[in-house]
Amino acid sequence: MQWSDIGKVLGGIAPTLGGVLLGPMGSAAGQILATALGTDPTPEAVQAKLEQGGPEVAAALAAAESEAAERWKYLAVHAGQAEHVNETIRAELGAGVSWWHWRHLIGYATLLWAVAVLPPLVIALWRADLDEVSVIAACMHRRAEINQFDHSAVTIALHPDRQVPARRGDRAA
Repeated sequence: MQWSDIGKVLGGIAPTLGGVLLGPMGSAAGQILATALGTDPTPEAVQAKLEQGGPEVAAALAAAESEAAERWKYLAVHAGQAEHVNETIRAELGAGVSWWHWRHLIGYATLLWAVAVLPPLVIALWRADLDEVSVIAACMHRRAEINQFDHSAVTIALHPDRQVPARRGDRAA
């Protein structure tokens, strides 16, 4: 028996705990559940305690669910949203989505960017041509500035002797 087996059973009763038990963090969620139930932290012991049932088990399960929801707030908040997205994608696939669908076009644009930018960067790094790398980094820095992402660490790493100018909106020290 594994934690994922218990997660499948608890998915409808305790969605956050059940979802975490199904994933790579299953053993951490299993520890929470075992502690709440007052049993050994093994899937077999937890399964045996859950099969006993009763109000104590229900209260312990509710306590474990609230602790899991507190620990993994993101999962608790976005679990329903993820299921909705999955339903939408299933409906689109069922309707027969074409190659020019917006999701596919975003993937094609990302692939095109990778093909256009990454090979020159890899070649420049391979040659250890810091001037060429700095030109590519400057282009990426310019694009990142539009996206409000700070690439000053890249500039410092490539040119430790240069002083990085302050970005717009940064406070003077």
